[in-house]
Amino acid sequence: MGESRTEQHVVLGEGVYDGKKVHQVKIEGKKEGLITYDLKTGNWMRTVVDGSTVGSAQPYEDIFRYPLEVGKKFQSEYFYFDYTISGKGSTNVNVLSFAEVHVPAGTFMAYQITAEQFVNMSGNMTAGIPSYRHLKRLWYSPDLKIIIKIEDRDNRESHVTKTELLEYSEP
Repeated sequence: MGESRTEQHVVLGEGVYDGKKVHQVKIEGKKEGLITYDLKTGNWMRTVVDGSTVGSAQPYEDIFRYPLEVGKKFQSEYFYFDYTISGKGSTNVNVLSFAEVHVPAGTFMAYQITAEQFVNMSGNMTAGIPSYRHLKRLWYSPDLKIIIKIEDRDNRESHVTKTELLEYSEP
């Protein structure tokens, strides 16, 4: 089982990356980092830790395709890079429901979405591991325009990461 850790993510506001408007989210915890999300779509673009890019994906069309609707299914393809691996990735997405979700920051209406992500890897950490798989279940609030809850299962270390919105204030 993988190492246990606690991180806090703090939304810093808007910025620009790769010519696109982005949300910038600071990671506070064991290592300082910055996550960049496409402001228009909400999709992840890159993660920077200690000043170095440790992960990125192109194009930036992954989990969110609008309009979100219960029953909507689609697949996206992209090139994935992180500090140990890289490869062609794909995500199978299924919008399951729209309902009230309770998190520490409050109760919000949210879409429940599953995203099964695969990366066929190459790189210095792939010995005996031909592919990388994540199964994510996330809840996206269209009113807040952010993910309020995530459950992420990773097959490399067989662990589950759970994330919830702790607090929210109107911008």
